[in-house]
Amino acid sequence: MIKCKTFFATHYHELTRLSHPALQLLCLEVLENEGDVVFLKKIKEGAAENSYGLHVAKLAGIPQTIVSRAEEIIQTLQNKVSPTEIETKTEPQPHSSVNAELFSNEELIIDDIMSVEPNEITPLQALQMIMKWKKQLS
Repeated sequence: MIKCKTFFATHYHELTRLSHPALQLLCLEVLENEGDVVFLKKIKEGAAENSYGLHVAKLAGIPQTIVSRAEEIIQTLQNKVSPTEIETKTEPQPHSSVNAELFSNEELIIDDIMSVEPNEITPLQALQMIMKWKKQLS
């Protein structure tokens, strides 16, 4: 019996630093040409040379406005600009309008519910959350 366990991640380069005799690091072979990326469907040893999260997002059909904003943030981070400059450039938008094309209200609310630690909030905070979720659903 092999007892194989697999962990798959598209953009967590920190995981490539893990070291253990039972771990094997593999990645997809990629062909890059003038900004275009082609995943060659061939597995090779080692870690990916670059991050392809935005390319995967495009392939998955994420709206171009979201991908473009992510590209701006990445460029800002690569230029080592302070995080406060990123925040000031980001326009405040309601939670649901940013993700309306990606997730339903129900999915967003479930995500909120799953992230709440009930023992770490007050009864008033819990009531406010319930009122917010009810408003989102109506």
